[in-house]
Amino acid sequence: MKIEVTERDIKLGMKTMVSNTKCPVARALHRAGFKNVLVGVSSVSRKDRPDRVAIRLPEHVSHLIHIMCGNNPPNPFSFNLTKRQVATLS
Repeated sequence: MKIEVTERDIKLGMKTMVSNTKCPVARALHRAGFKNVLVGVSSVSRKDRPDRVAIRLPEHVSHLIHIMCGNNPPNPFSFNLTKRQVATLS
């Protein structure tokens, strides 16, 4: 499944980079149907599951999150989730 982080996600999400539910990557995941996710620098987990099983984000996405944390907005980007990762977050 392809996740598209848009210019709008970046613009609105950059204001809330301290929030792991409203950052640009979280906004893109919410739009793709994943409503209960927590985004860290290198992983995503479900906030409504007690076990909080996490999936690892692709390295380039983690790098872009670091850039955004430094208040530098990147260009729009995308990344793919495998079927297994989608099942974990669903």
